[in-house]
Parts: sequence; C-alpha cells; structure tokens
Amino acid sequence: MNVSDLVDVLCGPSNAALFLRFGGSDDTPSQENEDTDNINEDDGRNNNTPKPKQINAATDAGPLATLLHSCATGLSLQTPSYAALTLGVEIKAPSETHGGFAGRCVELGMRCLGRDLDEALECKPVVVGGGDNVVVENGEKEREGERCTAERTGGFGNGSQIDAYYRAKYMLRYLAHLAKIGIVSSTTTSSSGGGEKEGSGQSLLELLQMLVQCANNAASASTLDKFDDVEQRRAMGRVSRLLASLVLSCIPYALAKDGEDKGINSSALIELIDELQNNVVGQM
Repeated sequence: MNVSDLVDVLCGPSNAALFLRFGGSDDTPSQENEDTDNINEDDGRNNNTPKPKQINAATDAGPLATLLHSCATGLSLQTPSYAALTLGVEIKAPSETHGGFAGRCVELGMRCLGRDLDEALECKPVVVGGGDNVVVENGEKEREGERCTAERTGGFGNGSQIDAYYRAKYMLRYLAHLAKIGIVSSTTTSSSGGGEKEGSGQSLLELLQMLVQCANNAASASTLDKFDDVEQRRAMGRVSRLLASLVLSCIPYALAKDGEDKGINSSALIELIDELQNNVVGQM
C-alpha cells in the first residue's frame, strides 16, 4: 500500500472519526507529570500566580499525529514518507471536523523537540513530591557528579541523553521535509500549506538560527573565566558542539534545489555554517 492509498483509507467518510480524532486533554487529567512545569507555592514567589495549565500533548494532537511523530523520531529512513502522509491527510481530511492535521503534527513535534533538547543538554528539571506539593528543582546537585565523571572519562552522562539527541536530530529532519513541501515555512514566519497559522511561530531558518546562536553562546561561555572548574568549561563546550551537530545534520535536508522556492537557499545555509565554523568548530 502506498501513501496515497493509505491516505484514502484514513480519510474515508467512515474512518476519519476513528483515525483522525484529536483533542480532549482539557477533559482528562494529564499524565505528563515530568514534562510539565509546576509552581512551588513555598518558594517565595507570588502565591496568587496561577499554576500553568497541564495538557496532554499526545491527546491534543491525536493518535495518528502521535504515531507519525514516534516514527519520525525513531525510524528516520522513511522520513519522506511521513512528510508525504502528513501532507496527504492535511489535504484529504474532512475540513469541517478534522482539519488542521499538519498543524497538530508540527505543534506536537515542537513541544517534544523542546523536551528532548532539555534532556540532551541536561536541563530537564527534577520533580519532587506530588499533588499540590510538587517542587521543581533544576537537579544540578544530583547531576553534578554524573556530569563530572562523564567529562573526565570523555563519555556521556546517560543513555537517555543520547536517545534525546537522536530524537531531536530526526525531528529537525522531519521539519525540513515538511518545509520542502510547504507545510512549514522555510524562511519567513508566514506559513504556507496547512501548517501553523499565518504570522505565528518560527520558520525553519529562524529555528536553525536560534540553535546556532545558542551554540555560539555556549562556545563563548566555555572560554570565560567565570567557570573556574575546567570540567564545567568542557561541559559548556560539549553543549555547543551538540547544538552545532544538530544544525549541520539538518542542512542537507533543508537545502532548496535550484529553481525551487521551497526549502532554504544555499546562501542562508552557508551563513549558518560559517558562524559555526568561526565560533564553534574552529574553537575546538
């Protein structure tokens, strides 16, 4: 069965309600305790500040979008097929009841990309307690020994960091393929196709530029005297190289072909490469 046949099955009049359902996290308790920021009522902040709304991103996106995300971040050899399926469902799904499928895929992907970057860079918070007594800590003390050991041995902190890195890498690849077919904006914040609302969010180029800037900042921080500990400076250097690697791995898939208006033109990508060469790779 090819992508077109699969789209016909998924979007058929009798199947759309089953396969394309989405939403409902407002009606069910969130199960994503570790991925949701909570406010500690006893940490000295304004106690009148409302707690952030907890959502279940997978429920909001729907089972098909969640399955596509799982495949895109775990089975990357078929990424063009996942992008084609995203576009096909976006076009053929009943617009009155199940429209906006591509936008839900992108939103879910961006939520999970942020989570995976946090985990890959050891920024994921540690949640202590439960119920109304949840305390969110940065986990720095708990991870310090693990990080220092990794720096001394030249290894990684744990396997989950590696998994998170690859999920982020493959999600950027999926977004690049979506940009090449017009679902994600390549260079401007006005989206085409069925992706994000016009004027909202970031283009793929802006996302890559942000990652490059973060890599530059980390590389610069790794040379500052404020980090007296050599291992801390090495850790910042590792952060810069990880972010640079993510950007460089995405560039071949984001490059626009000659004569095509989808994708990012070579001059813009060369600027990104030059920045990384001058500030990150060249400083190794």
